[in-house]
Amino acid sequence: MFAACLVMTSGCGSGKPKQRPYAVLGQKTAAGPHAEATAFVKDSYVAHAVRITATPDQRVSGSWTLSCAGGGASGGTIGRDADDFSGKTPLVVATRPAPVTQPTCTFVGVGRLSRSGRVKVVLLGR
Repeated sequence: MFAACLVMTSGCGSGKPKQRPYAVLGQKTAAGPHAEATAFVKDSYVAHAVRITATPDQRVSGSWTLSCAGGGASGGTIGRDADDFSGKTPLVVATRPAPVTQPTCTFVGVGRLSRSGRVKVVLLGR
């Protein structure tokens, strides 16, 4: 049994399958007092996240929006989801899964600084 576990690529008793790492889909930066950066991209990923960094590290607020149209046997469906968030940088916020199957999505992420500095918003997908 032990030898079989070593040969298997997924492993024995691993519990969860390994997830692919996120790919960078797009990014935007801004600088100044209470700077705000907005990044957007069209993609076909199902899982999304927004990564926000700031120099110097500080509290940020932001939002994400995911608008998707999906294919399928019924000819397509449309779904939209959005949320607000806040926290201290560096911050990564995962979105809920794309609201349709086989999506073509417009993904928007916004980050706003609480003080002066530089903010970077990175859109991620897998």
